[in-house]
Amino acid sequence: MQSPTLTLGRRLAMAREDAGISVNEMADRLGLDRRTITSYERSKRPVPRPILLSYQVICDVPADFIEGRAALTQEVVSSRCTADSPAQGYVDHRRAA
Repeated sequence: MQSPTLTLGRRLAMAREDAGISVNEMADRLGLDRRTITSYERSKRPVPRPILLSYQVICDVPADFIEGRAALTQEVVSSRCTADSPAQGYVDHRRAA
């Protein structure tokens, strides 16, 4: 039996959780309210493209995972940058819009 397809919201939550980032920290990094992040991750609200790109950079996951074309493998998780890495810095999604 094939496993169910993960929603975009669930993939975002997985990426954030696997990177060790709390909802509050993600909200701070994106300059958004915590409830907005929760709405995205519960698939209650459409996720703008700049936010998807920000998740990709902040959580250090491939676009293929965020977009549902690849699984988040242990190899990806193990090779992820640390929270102190420059790749984990703030991404101003408002400028990308």
